[in-house]
Amino acid sequence: MEAVKKKGVLNLVSVGPGFEEMIIPRAIEALRESEVIVAYELYLRWIAAHIEGKEIHTPPLTQERERALLAIEQARAGRRVALISSGDIGIYAMAALAFDDMREDDTFEVNVIPGVTSANACASLLGSPLSHDFATLSLSNLLCPWSWIEQRASHIAQADLACVLYNVQSAGRQEGVYRILQLMLQHKAPHTLCGVVRNAYRPGQQVSIHRLDELPGLQFDMLTSIVIGNRFTQRKRDWIFTPRGYNDWSEESQAQAAAQLPAQAVWVFAGTSDGNALAAELAGQGRSVVVSTA
Repeated sequence: MEAVKKKGVLNLVSVGPGFEEMIIPRAIEALRESEVIVAYELYLRWIAAHIEGKEIHTPPLTQERERALLAIEQARAGRRVALISSGDIGIYAMAALAFDDMREDDTFEVNVIPGVTSANACASLLGSPLSHDFATLSLSNLLCPWSWIEQRASHIAQADLACVLYNVQSAGRQEGVYRILQLMLQHKAPHTLCGVVRNAYRPGQQVSIHRLDELPGLQFDMLTSIVIGNRFTQRKRDWIFTPRGYNDWSEESQAQAAAQLPAQAVWVFAGTSDGNALAAELAGQGRSVVVSTA
């Protein structure tokens, strides 16, 4: 009697930013159920306790498609496979490659298991900057033309969406992030609150808050994500947050502008050339000046 071929399973497993506490229970269950593990070697440190005794394959970082094809081949052979990605496997990660390489006549079961991605990991360390509409944008042009990246950045800025920039800067791609920041500054206020997070939930974690116009003076790398707020993003204590409701846009905008006035400034309220001359004289003495015209 011919043996019935066992149906394979492909688990697309997200393991979050780097701490086991950030991996959801369903992901751990999928790891324990799988016979074969396919992952970049770094990720094994986070899941070692759940994959003891399993068959493990670790094609290097640059061989993402090879990893996806290997996992699919194992699932086609009737095995239970876990293809691993950091963050969320469906966001700038391995799930799309796996679906791209599947065939319509494949019969193995597919489970996509979500995880904590860079956007919400970084947002949680900053406070609540993504509480209203927001976008994400990868600055890597390996898989997307740079002209498209700039166009999308311009639209995000014009819509004044909060946003998270992924793949910010690499050794071979130094200037792109500064071009994107200048596009943001063309449409967003220079005092827009932003966060810079490096190694979120990993050793060496760094978190800082800046104005948008301060970012072009900073250095970044591929371990860094940038969170850019919108006109309503506010600071409270050591956190930034974006209110869930905006109410009246004009009133909110005026309140935000007022909140950004320099401390200890001299307010010159005038509508004549004398007022302009007075403001210029004060500024020349190194004083902060706020000028209103009648």
